[in-house]
Amino acid sequence: MEKKLETTSLLAKFILDTGYKDIPKATIEFSKQLILHCVGGCLGGTTVPSSKTIIDFVKTTGGAPEAAVMGAGFKSSAVNAAFVGGFTPHAIEVEDGSWPGAASPITVVPASFALAEKLNLTGKDIIESFVIGFEVQGKMAAACPGGHTKGVSLLAAMGAFGAAAAAARLMKLDLPQTLNTLAITASQAAGLTDASAGFGTHYFQSAASCRNGLTAALFAKAGLNGHPKALEMKHGLLELLCGETGYKPEMITGNLGKPWHVMEIRVKKYPICTLNHRIIDGVLTMVNQHDIKPEQVENIEVGVNSALPRILAYPEPKNQDEAQFSLPYTVTAAVMARKVDMDELTNAKVNDPKRKEFMRKVKTVVHPEWDADVTTTTNPYLAGINPVAIRLKDGREYRKDCAYARGGPEEPLAPEEMVAMYKPLAKLVLPDKDVEKTADMMMNLEKLTDLKELNALLLGKPKK
Repeated sequence: MEKKLETTSLLAKFILDTGYKDIPKATIEFSKQLILHCVGGCLGGTTVPSSKTIIDFVKTTGGAPEAAVMGAGFKSSAVNAAFVGGFTPHAIEVEDGSWPGAASPITVVPASFALAEKLNLTGKDIIESFVIGFEVQGKMAAACPGGHTKGVSLLAAMGAFGAAAAAARLMKLDLPQTLNTLAITASQAAGLTDASAGFGTHYFQSAASCRNGLTAALFAKAGLNGHPKALEMKHGLLELLCGETGYKPEMITGNLGKPWHVMEIRVKKYPICTLNHRIIDGVLTMVNQHDIKPEQVENIEVGVNSALPRILAYPEPKNQDEAQFSLPYTVTAAVMARKVDMDELTNAKVNDPKRKEFMRKVKTVVHPEWDADVTTTTNPYLAGINPVAIRLKDGREYRKDCAYARGGPEEPLAPEEMVAMYKPLAKLVLPDKDVEKTADMMMNLEKLTDLKELNALLLGKPKK
């Protein structure tokens, strides 16, 4: 199919013409669980040191008290609230995502909540805007494998379109305004992968996506315009991000809502880069199944493709941010603690001499032959199957091929497991009674015709 497809216009029409009634019940139920997990990240992520910089900035610059800055204890403008909300769940590395494309709810949910509060909308409105926004973002990201090859963060670049689509839907923009929203967003869509992993900018990009998408819709409503073919035109966004042959426009608009992309989301069970997850699942399975003690281990070998070390780039991490992108450290935590959670990512544990010594036992073997063909939609970072071998000092050896992490379409988590993941995150800033109440309210979000109580509870009480 020729790339003269009117991608921008077709997306605008989809946003305008699609509603809650078009979304299957199963998609609505799963979406509520994803919203819950994302909000948990918004709350718990405020306790991460890097989040303080963003929160302090928003508090200092100020803004009309339109929406709750979740977990921070104050209100600000909807744009500011979305900005913080796009940062905090990423900073704590609980951003669920779909592959290929790395699209995540964290660039949609905060914008939907902030704008819904500003406009006095309902729980159904939040669900509708999330599913539609993520559909636009997810299909765009999945259709652009060339972006990965060029080092573009599709989570950030396409995430801005998720926020924009959700905002356009919530604001009930007409077709020209929605088209302008997408065009304005295209002028702001950006993100770096290799140059941000392990740094605060990695989280800042998703925050900017939330802010930029929401701002685009507000400007479009105010009358600002943009090129009606900003995505598909020569030297348009898709070509610039992905190269002339690195994207497939028919994959963006040819199957919108068929199926809903939200059902492709993989839930993150650990607060670390998603590329670690299937490997950690395999390590934990073997350690628990065979009762492997750290002192018994001679070495651990993990097979990877050549793209993965570009992101998991810290063999000897010095702090939490680097540890979240360190395969040796996360494997070490899985063996020594039999868990990988925020307790295992403190700077003290990352720099513990015993852990540093164990990390040297973890080796990666790069297999270039596994690398994905960038002309397809295969994600280069997840190309191949990660084989893990744990060798013990007594000569025993255990092996496991890690094809996927539990929590994706192959093996979804149960709703009660999603609620269980929300609670420890929320407890970092909410009292127990509010944790339970907010979880119940969000699991029944479609029944909330007034969001005032929920938003008030989600303000939280930051610990000193």
